[in-house]
Amino acid sequence: MNNYAQVNKKSGASLVLGILSIVISLLIAPILGVVIGIIGIIFSVKGYKEVEESGQEGEKQAVAGMLCSLAGIGLFLILFLAAL
Repeated sequence: MNNYAQVNKKSGASLVLGILSIVISLLIAPILGVVIGIIGIIFSVKGYKEVEESGQEGEKQAVAGMLCSLAGIGLFLILFLAAL
């Protein structure tokens, strides 16, 4: 029998999307990084709420996903303002 708490999938997805938003904002297409960052924020908020309600694991992943998504959007803003 597995005694480990189940990890919330939306929290994990938000972390992956946040990391992707940083990488894509820097290397490929900054506007695409913003779109992925916004999706990451949505997943992070939903995942965090589900973690608090259900007692699953993944709170730290949701917070890290939120921070990475915000960093990806911030990189877009920095690159956009630098181009002006």
